[in-house]
Amino acid sequence: MIKIKTYNFLLSILLFGSHLSAMRKSKVVLDKSSQEHYEVVLPLILSQVLDECNDIFTLDEDFDNQIKKIQQSSDVILDDNISKAVKDLKKKRFKLLIDQIKNEYQDYSKEQLNSKLLGLLKQESYNEEILRECARLIIAGADSDIQDKHENTTLIYAVCKNYESIVKILIKMRVNLNIIGNFGRSALIFAIEKKHTKLARLLIKYKCDIKDALLCATQHANIPIVKDLIVCKADLNEQNRIGQTALMIAAEHSTYDHCLIAEALIRAGADLNIKDEDGETAFTTASKNMSPEIASLLIKAGAKDSGYLKMIGFVSLAMLKSMWDSEENSLTYRRKYPKF
Repeated sequence: MIKIKTYNFLLSILLFGSHLSAMRKSKVVLDKSSQEHYEVVLPLILSQVLDECNDIFTLDEDFDNQIKKIQQSSDVILDDNISKAVKDLKKKRFKLLIDQIKNEYQDYSKEQLNSKLLGLLKQESYNEEILRECARLIIAGADSDIQDKHENTTLIYAVCKNYESIVKILIKMRVNLNIIGNFGRSALIFAIEKKHTKLARLLIKYKCDIKDALLCATQHANIPIVKDLIVCKADLNEQNRIGQTALMIAAEHSTYDHCLIAEALIRAGADLNIKDEDGETAFTTASKNMSPEIASLLIKAGAKDSGYLKMIGFVSLAMLKSMWDSEENSLTYRRKYPKF
């Protein structure tokens, strides 16, 4: 196996140009050992990587795949410095592809670009080809904030359709991630509702507004996003239009996932006793909706007994505590509902 060490000539090669002829003009003087490394790495990196990476929407994937092929086919190990140089090469390629798109539309005014983008957004249905063209227009200079009659943007439609490559390009172009679209929903809320978890995480990573996200993720039982939002210090006690918190929303259900979410919210420090506009707490909500597991979690965590359970005769407080404290039931519960 050949291990490529840090050679100035190789770094220069990677950063100098995009084809072999450029290397021949670089007049790099190589000793015999370096020449062997040059002959192994140069043709592979320049002919395979650059020639195969011409689509800006798949650049990351194509580039990474080509590097993997280089390592697998040639037993080449790239050290940290060489890897950094390869990443720099990818950045240069990205800029080149951006410039190519801008050159294609160089005769268009901003108004013309905006008009063309709006025309595409007015269509009744959207496929990947249409949204790629929208993204290309934004790269060329169209206003990324343009919304159609439904108040949705290119980003929102790309998120809804789960077109990850388009979303990534739009993020790189620094589009506004927080524009509110149809029915008051942002791109993040759409991603959570449709359980496009990878895109939701991507938007969170790039610091989109997380308002309402915890409420939405709880409603749709999207456990990975709930976990991420807790780590991001989302407001655990944020309330929706009727005063419900995420914990109350979880308490409305008795599903496995909602029990896990309720446990995570309690452990993270959610307020157990906030009341909604009807005066209900998470505890009374769990009781009304026949969610004894969540009710018992709340009791164990110290939720106040409103007396509601005794009033409706659903189950006594003592029975709930017994359910939790019983060794058999506790083990069964923990087996069924493991740690979040």
